[in-house]
Amino acid sequence: MSARHRVAWSYGGPGGWRDRHEDLQVARLPRVLLPATLGGAVLKVCRLLAARTSVFLTGPPGCGKTYLINDVVKALRAAGAAVSVCGSTGVASALVGGTTVHAWAGFINGDADVAMPLDVVLDKVIPFAAKKRICSSMVLVIDEVGTLSAAFITRLDLVLRGVRRLPDAPFGGLTVLFSGDFLQLAPPFGNYAVVSQVWCDVLGSRAVVLDTHWRHIQDCRLLDLLLRMRVGNHTKEDMDLLATRRSADPPRSAVWLFCHILKAKEKNEDEIRRLPGKEVTYHARDVVKAKYIGDVEAANVLDTLRYPRTLSLRVGACVIVPSNCLMKNGVPCGSRGIVLCFFWVGCVQYPTVRFELPTGGFSTVDVVPATSCVVALDGLSTAAPRTQVPLVLGWAMTIHGAQGWTLLEVAVDLSRAWAAGQALSGLSRTPTLSGLHLVGFDEKKVIVDSLAASFNESLVPY
Repeated sequence: MSARHRVAWSYGGPGGWRDRHEDLQVARLPRVLLPATLGGAVLKVCRLLAARTSVFLTGPPGCGKTYLINDVVKALRAAGAAVSVCGSTGVASALVGGTTVHAWAGFINGDADVAMPLDVVLDKVIPFAAKKRICSSMVLVIDEVGTLSAAFITRLDLVLRGVRRLPDAPFGGLTVLFSGDFLQLAPPFGNYAVVSQVWCDVLGSRAVVLDTHWRHIQDCRLLDLLLRMRVGNHTKEDMDLLATRRSADPPRSAVWLFCHILKAKEKNEDEIRRLPGKEVTYHARDVVKAKYIGDVEAANVLDTLRYPRTLSLRVGACVIVPSNCLMKNGVPCGSRGIVLCFFWVGCVQYPTVRFELPTGGFSTVDVVPATSCVVALDGLSTAAPRTQVPLVLGWAMTIHGAQGWTLLEVAVDLSRAWAAGQALSGLSRTPTLSGLHLVGFDEKKVIVDSLAASFNESLVPY
């Protein structure tokens, strides 16, 4: 079922179009027949979405929110629903095989488009291709919604109403699945999305709450500590236990997690400079096919993905695989390894890496370029892929950048922790207490936002 309407916008942006007339069809979610093989929380979420009920999916770190999203999206698409999958950041979107919500919605100026007059955004900012995407979607999925502000969610709602020409329908009539944990990383500015009027109207305090703790299932002491810390109920005994994990000189096997990106970059650059031997540099190959935005804007969107524009390696370099592209070799996202040597393919050298596996043991892989998740920048059929050696330097990263990852051993530097949920996010990346090493930690770094805690406590599970 679809509603047809004729619209006309004029767009004067870089490489833009003017006075373009198109017939756009606003897609409606059809009757969805779910496979009998579904069960548990996946079935619950799918049933709610199939009934056109928008859903907030939440739970503590390591409970499998992202895995569940992937299963839900697969089931809905198999049933014929047009599902758009987004993340609040490039990191989040990579884990769900989507794009950033900013790119999907056509906010080519990023968060600056939130402050612009709505008519300017609708008429002159959002590319026509993004309007086609918005109108053809039935379900919108956004992972890590906790880092999006109330102002952004409000603007997104108004844009969707305007583009889909359904001014009285929240989110333009789209059924939404928002996933995240407001007790982890907060929006960089502004208030939480839950205080927006559209959240209150559509989602309220209802949620699907996951309570299976996959990441920390092997270490009950760490799990119980993190659950208490998450809601601000940590005890003196919890802090004493964390104090035993303080380390002035963490082992070299640990991935450093910093609060600020410059510290992580400095650590990686310092470590690779210490290595002897020739440096091999790889430059990403981008194929930008964006009619309605300029090459610079498209490249900036690609830079939000996990594959770097430039990667320099040496023998002995510590690396992390930032996607699931090596799963066929048994190497999941977040696996850490060491560059053993380089091998030749034609006139180009590529790295051979020995990865430590989360399940134990090692896997040695010849790593060749891979294409990142496609970012739809120019309509439904064209895209801007990035092809690069799928590795990042692995001595250090930011807590924000590690969101959603499981790392076997971490050195978490909280000396500059400043935000609510930052300590929790860093400490919860590793599955065991023995894999946790703390630098600059004290109880004052554990910050729980009162609004987030109050909202979490008020949730009514489906």
